[in-house]
Amino acid sequence: MGIVSPIGTSIDQFWKNAVAGTSGIVSIQSFDAAKQRSRIAGEVQQDSGDGSWSAIGASGPVTAGTRLRTGLLSSAALLFKDGSSVQIGSSSELVIDALDAGAEGAARQIVLAQLAGRSEYDVATVDDETSRFLVHTPYGDATAHGTAFAVRVSTPGVSA
Repeated sequence: MGIVSPIGTSIDQFWKNAVAGTSGIVSIQSFDAAKQRSRIAGEVQQDSGDGSWSAIGASGPVTAGTRLRTGLLSSAALLFKDGSSVQIGSSSELVIDALDAGAEGAARQIVLAQLAGRSEYDVATVDDETSRFLVHTPYGDATAHGTAFAVRVSTPGVSA
């Protein structure tokens, strides 16, 4: 049995957060929302490394090692210097394991781990045979060169 939720992607994590009263919707942190009608949203957040999550700024770069998640009402796009992109759907979690996509003439090395949710990948064609664009999931891996594909990671027994 498992779960996919904005407050946890495992039963233990979900239960701990549910008992603690944690919500997948948070106060807006990425800008001053004092004059807005609503001060809550489903922001895109990154793991701070100490178990807490913080909002990612609209133009802030992400680097290798970044773990990010989208809330119930949010989505995100990752755009890489080689022209590849990832559209991350709501209630998703993704880790950037390796990121080297910008050096002119260098081999592309993009390795991502999708832990939960749905994402759409559009991988640019590159001429270097040593380049790689790899997506790990809990159930298998996908390597792509110049193609578009989608990945959905769901928990067994939980309908998406």
